[in-house]
Amino acid sequence: MCWNRGGFVMAKANLAGLTPEAVVLIKNELKWAEEHLREVEYVIHKGRQPHSEYSIDIVAGLVKARDGIDEIQGILTRLK
Repeated sequence: MCWNRGGFVMAKANLAGLTPEAVVLIKNELKWAEEHLREVEYVIHKGRQPHSEYSIDIVAGLVKARDGIDEIQGILTRLK
């Protein structure tokens, strides 16, 4: 049997008892967190010398990414 990546993820989610809606919510939050982490990575590469505005951008991006991860944990907790 050959599954694409999405089918494999959904099969694992079904085995874990996750609804398709929960999977979509989690995927969206992960995408959002990854986006902010990429922004942090860009700022780090862009600002080779320490500047206060880069530090603020890095911290803000990490906080936003952490918020996304916290949201995912909340979704998983509600499903238990």
